[in-house]
Amino acid sequence: MVSVIVGFSKRRSGIILTWAAFLYAHLLTYQMRPRRPSSRIFWPGLSPDLLSEFSSDFCDKPALNMVKLLVDATALSPVAKGVGRFVSEVVTRLDDLLPQSWSIQLVCFRGACNVSSDSERSSILQIPPQSDLQLGLWTMPRLLRECRPDLFLRFGDTVGKRYSTQTLTVCHDINEFIFAVQGTRRGWARALVDAFKEYFRVKGLQNSEFVFCNSCFTRNESIDRYGLSEARTSITYCGVDEVFYTGNRHQAVQHVLQQYNCRDYVLTFACGDPRENYKILPSVIFEARRSGFPACFAIAGISPGGRYVTDLIAELTAHGLYAEDDYVLIPFIRSDERERLRDLYVAADYYLELSLHEGFGMQLAEAMACGVTCLAPDHSALGEVGGGFTITIDPRDPRAIADILASSYRSQLHLRDHFRQIEFTKKFSWDRSSREIAYRLMQMQRSGKDS
Repeated sequence: MVSVIVGFSKRRSGIILTWAAFLYAHLLTYQMRPRRPSSRIFWPGLSPDLLSEFSSDFCDKPALNMVKLLVDATALSPVAKGVGRFVSEVVTRLDDLLPQSWSIQLVCFRGACNVSSDSERSSILQIPPQSDLQLGLWTMPRLLRECRPDLFLRFGDTVGKRYSTQTLTVCHDINEFIFAVQGTRRGWARALVDAFKEYFRVKGLQNSEFVFCNSCFTRNESIDRYGLSEARTSITYCGVDEVFYTGNRHQAVQHVLQQYNCRDYVLTFACGDPRENYKILPSVIFEARRSGFPACFAIAGISPGGRYVTDLIAELTAHGLYAEDDYVLIPFIRSDERERLRDLYVAADYYLELSLHEGFGMQLAEAMACGVTCLAPDHSALGEVGGGFTITIDPRDPRAIADILASSYRSQLHLRDHFRQIEFTKKFSWDRSSREIAYRLMQMQRSGKDS
């Protein structure tokens, strides 16, 4: 059997390994789904009822000669953050930006869609949750065949291929950098699946007619690493919401004091992603206390009950640090509570960004927009987002970070004028990025029609 396998050409071996990874990923997804009684199993894809509903209500809805746009919005989730936030913000604007002769048809996972539209030209298809491999290699091609749209917009740079429809994709980050800084150990089976997902993710970008990148950093790396043409890429930054420009420091200080019993603090985040580098926080706070640093550390984004929170508290305690005196843990603030998040930024003396890699840097952009003096690394997209207004730190050196904080307090840098910094952040606009995506969609539609 070994000799037979060795005798296969590289092409055939690649096909076998591809389907092996696909079958394994689908098996993982299928086993995690809630089982329900059924005499037939439709694998993989849509149930007959859903497919019938899709064909009648989804594909046949647009009138004759309407331009049909199919949107992969499967990154949407009830808690809009990250890629899901990008999708939610842009989709709600496309209805106003695209001509009335267009129909907008969203595909999202069942129970995860957090956008709604009263527009008669918009449709939403909810499909069962599934793996990236199944979605990109099976379900989406099937939907494209059934619906026959004029354009296909992919908001997530996940598994893809060359599709039958002109495709535009949003690239949010470079996965190689993410894997490098996460340092998570993976078994051989998980590593195999991830390798094939990454292979088809890159293929999806390379086979797209146009790619939107959420920073200059991401764009340049995509061109260098994936061989994308500069002419078919553009930058669509994540946006800073208008609410972050409306803060009042006096009121914010009072609100934070009432809610969290915290004032004169350094704000940082620990949401559980290893990229955040939150594990270094106990050492940073310990070194700051040794140097006589006076302020408390507000650690926001905490997921109550999370294993990483238990470990973080244990490390803080092991360093001789005490809650309320040395640090305050602040639970994750939902996207519909942005005024609370704004007040948390505005009332802070400093914002401390410790991330080891970012494709954009949303929290840094929001803190800067609120007029906070920010300490941040200048690697990946953080230097681009910081725009020269941040105090540069080495995120792996807790002693140096503590010294910079102490020096900044002595120099009262938290009291400096932030007008130019705030104005700089206005380039990060959901409206501007949405207009760019709408423009490229219309341009692609015209070029396809002319050809």
